[in-house]
Amino acid sequence: MRLSVAVRSAVYSIIQDKIISSSLLNSSEFTEGYVTNLMQVDAYQLAEMIPQIYMFINDGCSFFIGTIYMCVVVGWKLTFLIIFIFFGLNVLYLGAFKLKAWVTKNYLKEKDRRMTLFKNLLTNLEFIKINALENFFCLKMYRRRENELLWLERNAFVMGLVSMVGTFSPSATN
Repeated sequence: MRLSVAVRSAVYSIIQDKIISSSLLNSSEFTEGYVTNLMQVDAYQLAEMIPQIYMFINDGCSFFIGTIYMCVVVGWKLTFLIIFIFFGLNVLYLGAFKLKAWVTKNYLKEKDRRMTLFKNLLTNLEFIKINALENFFCLKMYRRRENELLWLERNAFVMGLVSMVGTFSPSATN
């Protein structure tokens, strides 16, 4: 945690020194919003990456030491088989996360489409009532909701898959 704060402070200082020394705000490429984005968003994201970098290095050292110990205890062939299985589980875990992101994105798109239709229905309710279009729009709204529920089911299935793979994946449980 202290390292993350130190990195964020260092990035702030570097950006401020750069602004003062070369007057970036006067150039057309670096606007005030761009510099604010660098200082608040990008510096924060960099500081948030520090624990992951630490875990990556720590897990790599632990993996190396564990591999050597396993080779001594069970032999090289079984050790490589176990490493191959764990590597496959980690690749499956990453694939499941990408699938989850894709399904969630499509679910949210369907939800937005339904909410937009609902907002339009409420806005034009008088017109719909006058022209007796209630059944048409009810059916349209029902179909949009069915699509949304389909993506919600897929999302639940993928969440279960991610949870299952994460349970068996060694790096996901650290």
